[in-house]
Amino acid sequence: MRRVRLYQRKDRNGWWCEWRENGRRIRKGGMTRDEAEHFKHLQYMRLNSDVYTAINLPFADAVDEYLQRYDRRGLSTESKYQANVGIVKFIEVAGPFAGTKQITQRDIDYFITHRQAEVRPYTVNKNLGQLRAFINYLVKRNYHSGGIEFEMMKTQALNVTALTIDQIRQLLRHCLTSAWRLRIILSLVTGLRSVDVDELKLANINLQEMVAATTEKKTGKRRLLPLPDAIKPMLKSYIGSLPEGQVDLFADRGQRYHWDHNIRGDSKVTRQDLRRTHSSLMQTVGGIGSVADILAHSDERVTRKFYTDQQLVDRWRVNQLPVADWLNIDVV
Repeated sequence: MRRVRLYQRKDRNGWWCEWRENGRRIRKGGMTRDEAEHFKHLQYMRLNSDVYTAINLPFADAVDEYLQRYDRRGLSTESKYQANVGIVKFIEVAGPFAGTKQITQRDIDYFITHRQAEVRPYTVNKNLGQLRAFINYLVKRNYHSGGIEFEMMKTQALNVTALTIDQIRQLLRHCLTSAWRLRIILSLVTGLRSVDVDELKLANINLQEMVAATTEKKTGKRRLLPLPDAIKPMLKSYIGSLPEGQVDLFADRGQRYHWDHNIRGDSKVTRQDLRRTHSSLMQTVGGIGSVADILAHSDERVTRKFYTDQQLVDRWRVNQLPVADWLNIDVV
């Protein structure tokens, strides 16, 4: 068995790996300890590939080990649940599997074909993303030899439409309580998911600095969101009207029923449309990157594809062109 040595140098920073290949001594350095350990492991496997094959770990044990990463990293319960969704669907369709080495390209292809007949392409791609992350983990841990390809389905561009001022006013007119009016306004100015708005605590709101502190349920990310000064009177009046000792900002229940039967009326507006509207409007004063940060998206493509009314953004941008100056006219 050919060895890979890990060491530090007195005259250089970082950790170094050294091995012999084709009669030559080869070194790689400047890595952190974790990077060096990982590189050493991969290099050892490569150099001894003739005798070092993937470990056939029991499939159930591999899933448990994979999901425990979410606990060790302090990620949210929702993130852990979502990571498991694609794996569960895969087992239902192509499984069961006794060991991790049993997973083949044919199993993945069969899973794709089966899911295509059941759900929309967006859901198929979501499941494939979840499954790909799991397989990559198995390969990294040497529980699978790799070489599996994930062919994402082609999807049509979504037509995301932000709410107009009239639509927003209509929603506010249908609110039967001040709690619902504030709930809608906070959704529009923060872009928080509906579950995070509903679960806000009084302690999350700082009226003096006009910020809202929250931990997102889906991602576990802690956020400190600025609130516009224009809503301070409304916010202060609402909080002042709450009974002494109340902890939750919104104590009412049955949010879905009230939204469906009282707030949106005959329209098909969803509470997610409030988040999309926030995203689109914020892009008229900032770039896609800044909005992705605001919405806590790790990938700007998610913001662009699912949360952007591109026509609204483009219209705002084209109206910033100095046409009036070119024509030497006053714009009414």
